[in-house]
Amino acid sequence: MRTSFKNDKKIKTQNTSNHTRSFDLSFDIHLEKLNENNFFSPCHFHKGVEIVYVEDGYMDFKIEGKDYNLKSEDCLIINSETLHSFRIDSNANYYIIQIPLSAFDTIEQSDISLVEKPAKREALVLRNKLSEMIGYYQSPACGDQAFFVSKLYELISLLITDYQDKTKEKPDSDAAEVHHKIVKAVSYIEKHFKKDISVSDTASHISVTPEYFNRQFKKLAGVTFADHLISLRVTSFYDEFIHTNKKTADIAKKNGLTNYSTLLREFKKVYGKTPDQIRNEVPTGRKMQMELV
Repeated sequence: MRTSFKNDKKIKTQNTSNHTRSFDLSFDIHLEKLNENNFFSPCHFHKGVEIVYVEDGYMDFKIEGKDYNLKSEDCLIINSETLHSFRIDSNANYYIIQIPLSAFDTIEQSDISLVEKPAKREALVLRNKLSEMIGYYQSPACGDQAFFVSKLYELISLLITDYQDKTKEKPDSDAAEVHHKIVKAVSYIEKHFKKDISVSDTASHISVTPEYFNRQFKKLAGVTFADHLISLRVTSFYDEFIHTNKKTADIAKKNGLTNYSTLLREFKKVYGKTPDQIRNEVPTGRKMQMELV
């Protein structure tokens, strides 16, 4: 359903030719060039910096109360533990990289806040860096590992020197505490959305009242608890539905979707078609993938 960090501190590169190599790093990264069609990723966060560059097509992001409509040659930088979601209504080709904060620690920079929407020129610089990094595995030269690692550190250094948001003020302690609680709630919902969880359950988990939780969650996530919960269930249903031949009712039940009418309504709202129509089509494949193992 979405990209994520793993813990064995290796990077593995893959393409359709099944040519695979891996090497150790002192931290984990996730780097891909994707071609997605009719895709939705519900509200989530990463414990690291994420960069998205749109090669062509359109992507719509929500980042803690702000809307960004990205088109070709646009770039977005998402800071660590920043709540965000995104949607692709038609087709988009884009680069994405996730770099954990531990990578910035290696050059003595842990408390980092980057500009969310770089200008076109700065966006192109980042795109070229990502393209160079992906290009390293297209040639089986012995220096590939050194090339990739050098480009990665160039990118990290560039982010720190040229892309820091010096105008952004640090939130006060109360605001930071609220943000921490809502991030914790999002993590809790992510782990339990297939079960019968409620607003009260989630509010209790972060030690606030349901009313307070609802208000703060909508403010930061941009959606209500109910809408977020159904989005997680529908997107998880979709991911399993297109990759298996299991019965619709069985997959729906597994993902906490007990009302078929609700499933159809919400599924069509996200994907524009019914599950059966989707299953009869060949899903858009990812052209190139570099993923952690």
